[in-house]
Amino acid sequence: MIEIGVLVGLVVVVAWYVTWISSEVLGMGMMGVGFALGAPELAAFYALLVVMMVAMMLPSALPMILAYRGITRLEAGRPIRDLGLDVDEAKAIRGFRFLTEKPVLVLLNIGEREIPSAEESVEVIRAAYPHRHALVDALSARIEMELGELEPDDAAVFMTELGIERSGLGRVIALSYQLLGLISFLTAGPDEVRAWPIPDGSTAVDAAGAIHTDLAKGFIRAETVAYEDLLALRSMAEARKAGRLRSEGRTYHVRDGDVLEILFSR
Repeated sequence: MIEIGVLVGLVVVVAWYVTWISSEVLGMGMMGVGFALGAPELAAFYALLVVMMVAMMLPSALPMILAYRGITRLEAGRPIRDLGLDVDEAKAIRGFRFLTEKPVLVLLNIGEREIPSAEESVEVIRAAYPHRHALVDALSARIEMELGELEPDDAAVFMTELGIERSGLGRVIALSYQLLGLISFLTAGPDEVRAWPIPDGSTAVDAAGAIHTDLAKGFIRAETVAYEDLLALRSMAEARKAGRLRSEGRTYHVRDGDVLEILFSR
């Protein structure tokens, strides 16, 4: 809290200076101001000045205060993301673009023989890197390259033989979304099927705005079905018949994998 003390000290000095200027303008001198107001009134006057100056200076000083905290943390060998900043604090120092504020995904490149013990290696690194907004995983770059050269069916057989449940690429994408606090919703039309990344916790209106601002402005409702249900039932019409298609309002929190159809007025 040293930086807060420095700020308050500066405010007190400024308050004293304002009082001195006022006394000179009034021609009363500092003692005259003190006698005119009385000790309680003068103390209240100083307190009011301090509060007013803090209120005016704190918003502009907040980025510098947080930057100071970040620098002291860096000097101690700790990344800034360990500060646990809230949304407003993170926004205040965004302009500094601190590299250690960014989330980190640590990937271990392992060989085919190391796949059975991959989880143990991950746990060792995870214990040695106990920082916030950081995830650790292992993959084999060579195997990923070979999987990329195979047809989907052949790749699935190859993964089964190696005991791999999910490709490294799929895991990296999922972990990256987790670190960034993102989810995806889907839209399907005659021309394309598309996944839209949005912050976790977004509402149906937020999702509509991610597609186009006009959809958010004229939002009426969103018809949604889970991806797995749509895949099993094959169409939105069948999902409606099966009772899987839901109508949701503006405040509906979109779930990862929701298939949305936005109804809006022009």
